[in-house]
Amino acid sequence: MKMPSVRTRKGTNAAMNSERAFSLVEVAMALGIVSFVLLALIGLFSVGLNAGKDSQLDTVQAAIVHRMLSEIRTTDFDTLAETNALYDYAGQTNSSLPYFECKATFSSPTGLDPVAASHLRRVRVEIRYPYGIAKQTTNVLHASLARQD
Repeated sequence: MKMPSVRTRKGTNAAMNSERAFSLVEVAMALGIVSFVLLALIGLFSVGLNAGKDSQLDTVQAAIVHRMLSEIRTTDFDTLAETNALYDYAGQTNSSLPYFECKATFSSPTGLDPVAASHLRRVRVEIRYPYGIAKQTTNVLHASLARQD
C-alpha cells in the first residue's frame, strides 16, 4: 500500500527537521563534556596505579623487616652484629637481581640499670631502594628486642 505524500510549507518542514536532529553546537558541547570526563578518569587512573605501586612497596618492605627481625630473634643476643642483606622486588633474598638494600644496626638502650640493659637491644632497620641508583628512597624502622631467658 502506497503512503500518500504530504506536502508541507517550507517553514513547517524546517521546524520538524530541527526537532529531529542535534545541532552542531549541541554535538560540540556533548563531545566537550565527554572528553572532560575521560581526561579526569585517565588522571585518576594514574593516581590509582601510583597508589597501588606504593602499597606494594610498603607491603614488601614490611615483609622484609619481619623476616629480618625473625632472623635476629634467633641469633644469640650477645653476638648481634650489623647485618646487611639484599632483597629482590618480591621481598626474597636475591643477590643476582636486588631491589632493596637492608641494613640492621644494634645498640644498647641508655638510662637503664645494667641488668635490664643487658636484656634489651635497640634495632634500627634501614631499607634503601632501588638498589644501585644514586637517588634512593630510604625508610627507617626502629624496634626494641628483649632477651628471653
